[in-house]
Amino acid sequence: MGSRCSCLTTPSSSETRPLQQILAFPELEIPPFPSDDFLERTWDYVETSSSLLSAIPSFPRLFVHSNKAIDVILPKALQTLSARVKAHPMTYRRFSQDIVFASRKVASRNSRMNDGRYCHIPEYHSDVYFDGSNWVVWQDITPVRQNARGIAPLRRTWKMERESFGDVSFFRGVLWDRIGRTSRKALAVLEEEDICSAPETVFEATVASIRTGKVVIDDSGRAIITDTEVRNELGLYMVDRVQRLLTHGWSQMFHYQVRLCIITTHECTIVLYLNKDRIEVSDLLRRGQGTLSRPCRSLYPLIIAVKASDEKTFRLPPEYLMKPKVRDPLFLVNDLWKCQPQPSQPGSVEHHWWKRPYRPYEGDKKPDYDLSFTYTPLCQPHLSHPTVSTRFTQLGEQASLDELGAPSLHLTPSPQYDFKRIKEYDVSHSLLKVRKWPDLLHGPVDLRRLQVKGLPELIEGPTVTPTVLKQPPVVDRDVKRPDLIFRPQSLLLDDSIAFGALWDVFRVTIPINPGLSQPPFPLVGKILAIDCFETTITLPISTAYNPFRRAQISQSQAREHIRKDFETLSRLSEILPPVIPQIMGLWGGIQRGKEAWVVIMEDGGERVDENYPPDRLEEWDVADKNAIIALYARLHDNGILHGDVQKRHWRRRREDKSDPSAIRLIDFDRAIFKSTVSEEKWVKYKRRELGALKRIFSKYNYVSTYPPLPPSVDLEADDDTGTTDAIYPLGYVNGKEPIHLYYRWSGYSSHKSRFRGSDSTSSNTSPSVSVPLHPRS
Repeated sequence: MGSRCSCLTTPSSSETRPLQQILAFPELEIPPFPSDDFLERTWDYVETSSSLLSAIPSFPRLFVHSNKAIDVILPKALQTLSARVKAHPMTYRRFSQDIVFASRKVASRNSRMNDGRYCHIPEYHSDVYFDGSNWVVWQDITPVRQNARGIAPLRRTWKMERESFGDVSFFRGVLWDRIGRTSRKALAVLEEEDICSAPETVFEATVASIRTGKVVIDDSGRAIITDTEVRNELGLYMVDRVQRLLTHGWSQMFHYQVRLCIITTHECTIVLYLNKDRIEVSDLLRRGQGTLSRPCRSLYPLIIAVKASDEKTFRLPPEYLMKPKVRDPLFLVNDLWKCQPQPSQPGSVEHHWWKRPYRPYEGDKKPDYDLSFTYTPLCQPHLSHPTVSTRFTQLGEQASLDELGAPSLHLTPSPQYDFKRIKEYDVSHSLLKVRKWPDLLHGPVDLRRLQVKGLPELIEGPTVTPTVLKQPPVVDRDVKRPDLIFRPQSLLLDDSIAFGALWDVFRVTIPINPGLSQPPFPLVGKILAIDCFETTITLPISTAYNPFRRAQISQSQAREHIRKDFETLSRLSEILPPVIPQIMGLWGGIQRGKEAWVVIMEDGGERVDENYPPDRLEEWDVADKNAIIALYARLHDNGILHGDVQKRHWRRRREDKSDPSAIRLIDFDRAIFKSTVSEEKWVKYKRRELGALKRIFSKYNYVSTYPPLPPSVDLEADDDTGTTDAIYPLGYVNGKEPIHLYYRWSGYSSHKSRFRGSDSTSSNTSPSVSVPLHPRS
């Protein structure tokens, strides 16, 4: 291990030039961690949207080879810093102390690696390289000290940032320029790549490809090697890695609005620098290659030089700066689409009229089909589009989008869901994989057509079945038939309000469009991306907490759960007067190659007790109490038990706070149907549910006090015997409940508290743990 470092001591003589001391800084050889290969940055974790180019069309898209940044611009800043440090004794003293202290950290890390401990490279860079450059200030401190007010100089600091992409995390160093007390601006980025996924051969291939001058950013925002000879020489696997490496570096320069990006694995480094209308890529820099004539070919001097450069080095031209959007995101002039009409099959009585591909339509023709919502109370959610016929073939284990239903839903994320926002945990499961939602969703799904236990697996093309193979070919003689114009229901994805084991829940709004009517009630959308689940589950299932994985069920089990969830909601929607928010329907689609499902329904509003005054939180309004009891009575009369009686499941919109009839029930993940249990268990579970309801409305605190004696003999509210045999058609897949990783208290997912006897209506940050009760003396 000791041979990894050529020098573990730093010259301390005051006569040694500072630049020589910087070059003498030890750079360890750090072996890769064997399991780091699972952190490979796939295309799912790289922003490749063409919206970047639409935001700044003039942003450079051509990669060229140049060492001007590392051999001319940055060394000049390093030499200027060295001369300034040597000219000021106090600055030189601090510099020497920091160099010696950082060198001791290197020696300590080297000793730990000799003992067999793993060194995390991003953490090492932050602790040694970034903290070891705190002595650097980019302006002379002498004039500042002469200032009577004693204003501190502008400080630049390297900070390590961690970004999570749903199931993996990546690290990045950002050079921040602090301006005043609160504001700051990014000047440069340092991308940490893992040597297992980006070995030296990838960096060598990247530089070799750049030297041809035929690497560009295409219209979709991806780096592409356009030279066929180079692509054939590198092979598909290496071409993919080179393009992904350059795409990610280019995208981070774009997002952070910086002119310089360092991509490093510690052993290998390249520098991207924006110069005029090109992205200049340097030679491959290897660990410890810096010399007095070319000092910035080592990583530590390079980091020091970037921090010491003047503002002109980092200033982006005005034409490359991001301009804020001025248009109202809630306004759409037109949202019409067109498609070729589907030719009819010989001998068929009825066939759907749509046929992919469909494209946006720009014109003044009235739509042939209007697929927007109707808001009248419906018995079946799939009837929210009366112009769409659903009397088609049955759906099996696989189904194409055309077979699923009409392209009737256009879902667009609001501008707040940029590339940085969708990587946050509350929305990453539903938005990261599918990202921009460029395609229409098909539906609403008629559950009567399903022939399998769950929903079908969606595929791009038509399914091939024996029935289809026996049909004669379609002869389409009318090649000049006009396009069909149709209007899907347009929705804007707004704020995130909840996320649970399966669904992410958002508020949705309808854009201002002359052809779309505004709903009489607010809407929410429940989104599920199938790709967030494992294809198959390996037994035994781990019960360890995993913040990066959805419920530990397979994709087929997730589809089964969606169907059961929607079947329950559809059955509940038949109860009048209504007990649940109105259901608009279930839609499926393929967005960027990923299968996604969406349920649109009425927003149930807030908890009923949240609208009560603070001094009346435990005193229920008589009318509200009677209305809630009536809701459960209607459920029981229709052979359904809620299964989880909680105050957080009683909802009402704020504007209807004085109307008891506006109260609705939500979250039927543990619903029990009378047809699935014996009559004896049904009576018992019903009695227990009524007992739970009675305890909530009682003035007695059943945690710290006792109810009046004698207790009811018939209630048996705490009798748990026999419940393990209950069949839960919703919330339990194959007899097992999905593991709930996190819960936001909004009532759109069930939650099992870890605290025994805790109040499930309390906040997540301060659970109320019960105190064990002792018999009265």
